[in-house]
Amino acid sequence: METLFFNITILVSIIWGLLFFVFAGLGFFIRRLFGLKINKVEDFFISFWLGWAISVAFLQIWHLFLKIDWRAFCLVAVLGAIGLFLNRDGIRHIVKGKGYKNWLYCLIFLLTVLWLANRVILPPSIYDTGLYHLPSIRWAMAFPIVPGLGNLSGFLAYNSSHFLYVAMLSFKIGPLAQETYRLANGLLMLALFGQIFLSYFRLFTNVQEQRVYHVFNSLLLLPALFEILTVNISNPTPDIPAFVLSLVLSGQLLAFLENVDFPSNENRYMLFFIAALSAVAITIKQGLIVMGLVSLLILILKAKKMLSWVVASSIIILLFWVIRGVMLSGYVAYPIPFGSFPVEWRVPYANVVDMANGVRAWGRVPLTMDYDKVLGSWDWFIPWVGHIFRNPKVVMSLTWLFIGCFLMLIFRFTKIHKQELRKTMCQFLLPSVVSIAAWFMIAPEPRYLGGHLWVVGAGTVAINISCFNISEGKKKLQMVFGYYLILFCTLCLTLPKTRCFKTGGMAMVLERLHIKGAPIFGPGTNHDFYRTPSVELKIFKTNSGLVIYVPKNEYQCWNAPLPCAGYPNAELALRKKGQLYSGFVINKEQIRGRD
Repeated sequence: METLFFNITILVSIIWGLLFFVFAGLGFFIRRLFGLKINKVEDFFISFWLGWAISVAFLQIWHLFLKIDWRAFCLVAVLGAIGLFLNRDGIRHIVKGKGYKNWLYCLIFLLTVLWLANRVILPPSIYDTGLYHLPSIRWAMAFPIVPGLGNLSGFLAYNSSHFLYVAMLSFKIGPLAQETYRLANGLLMLALFGQIFLSYFRLFTNVQEQRVYHVFNSLLLLPALFEILTVNISNPTPDIPAFVLSLVLSGQLLAFLENVDFPSNENRYMLFFIAALSAVAITIKQGLIVMGLVSLLILILKAKKMLSWVVASSIIILLFWVIRGVMLSGYVAYPIPFGSFPVEWRVPYANVVDMANGVRAWGRVPLTMDYDKVLGSWDWFIPWVGHIFRNPKVVMSLTWLFIGCFLMLIFRFTKIHKQELRKTMCQFLLPSVVSIAAWFMIAPEPRYLGGHLWVVGAGTVAINISCFNISEGKKKLQMVFGYYLILFCTLCLTLPKTRCFKTGGMAMVLERLHIKGAPIFGPGTNHDFYRTPSVELKIFKTNSGLVIYVPKNEYQCWNAPLPCAGYPNAELALRKKGQLYSGFVINKEQIRGRD
C-alpha cells in the first residue's frame, strides 16, 4: 500500500495537476483576448475545457503536416504558461480568497484525484483498445496523417481527434514511458469531478447565481462515480470524453441559458466557448455529432448580433476535421457511406457499407454477423428491450427520469420562474433528447449512449427541484440527497428481481456494469502499472510486396510494430514504395469491381 500511494499514484496526480494548469492557462490566454479577467473558481474549469478544446482543434491542423510529439505539447504548454502569467493577479486573488480555503472541499477533491490515479494503473481491457485505439495513437505519434490509413484497417479510418490528444501526452518519463496513454481520460474525469464538487460547495454556501446549473451538476455525481468504477478509465477510449462532454456541454449550455444578463464581452466569450466545445465534441466521437449540431443551432438562434463568433469558431474546427476524414478514408465522416471524394486512397464503397451495417446491426443484436437479417426486420426489438433493461446503468438513469417526470406532473411548474424554467429546460435538454432519438434509429447499443440519458434524467430532476419555492441552497442540497435516497430505495426493491441478479448475484451485476470489484488496487508489475497486453505476430506479405504484421490468435494489434492489421488485404499497396507515410491504396481493379 505504501508503494501504491507514494510512488506512481503521486506521480500521476502531480502530472495531472500540471496538465490541468497548462490547459487552464491556455483558456486564460483566450479569455484575456476577450478583455476578461478571472473572477471566480468557475473560470478555472471553463478555461480548462476551452484550453483543452482549442488544443484538440490545434492538433488536427498540426497533424496534417507533422507527427504528434513533444513539439506540439511544448507549444501548447508555452501558451498555457503565458496565460497563467498574464492572469497571475486574478489567480492570486482567488487562491487567497477565504471562500476557497474550505478544507473539506480541498480534501475531498485531493482524495478523488488520488483515487483516480489509482484506477488508471489497471490493465487496459476494452477490446477496441487493442483493436484500433492504441494503433491509431501510434500512427499519430509516428507520422503526419497517413492518406488511406483506412485501407490498412477499416477501424483506423475512424476520425477521432481524441487519439491526437492522447498522443500529445505521450511523455517519455521513467515509469510512464509506455503508459502515458492512461493519463488522458483520467484528466477529463478529474475536471468533471472538480466542477461537481464545486457545485455542492456553492449550494452549501447558499450562492444564488445559476441555481439550476448547480443543482444539475450536483446530480451528476452518481453517473461520474459509475464511469470511474468501470474499466474505461485506464483505456484511451473515446467513450470517456463522449460521456464527459455530454455532461459538461449540457451544463454549460444550461448556465448560459440561465444567466441571460452576461456583459457583452462575457457573452461573446461564452458563445465562443460553447461553440468551440460543441464543434470539438463532434470531432471526438460520432455519437456526439447530433448533440454538437443541435447545441450549435441553439447558440445560433440565441447569438443574434454575435452570430459570427459561433459560426466562425465551429466552421474552422469542423473544416479540418472533414479534411482529416477525407485524408484517412476518402469520406467526410467514415463509416457513413456518403460524402466521398474521388481520391486514389478512397476506401472501397462496399467496405464502408459493410462497416456501417456492422455498427448498426451490432447495436441491435451484439456480435451478430447476419447484418441483412437484423437490419431488414424488427425482430430484434423485443430481445433488445430485455437487453436494455438488464443493464443496471440504463435502469438507474431511467428511474431518475421517471421520478423527475412523475413529480413534475404532480407539482407542475408552480410559484417561481414558471415560463422561464420551462423554456430553459426544453432548450438545454434538447441536444440530449434528439441524440437519444438518433441513437435509437442508428445503433441502439447502451455503450453508444454516452451521458445523454443521464443528462435528461438529471436535468428533469434539477428543474423539478428548482421549481419549488426554495431560495436556500442547503435545502436544495437536501432535496438532491432525497432524490439519491429515492433512487437507492428503488434499486434495492427492483435489483433482486432482475434476471441478472437472480442468475449470478451482485457479482454478475458488477460484471454487467464492467466494474472492477475492488475500490482500490495494489501496484502492478510494470513500474506499479498493470502491463499492457502484448501479442504474438506473424508476417503477411501483400501482392505488392508490402509486409504487414498480423496477430496470430486475435485481431488486436495493441503495441505491435507498424504496419499492423488484424484483417490484412492482399491487394493493399503503398502509394510510394518503401514509404509508410505516403499512404495506402487498394488495387484499382478491385475498387472498380466493388463500387
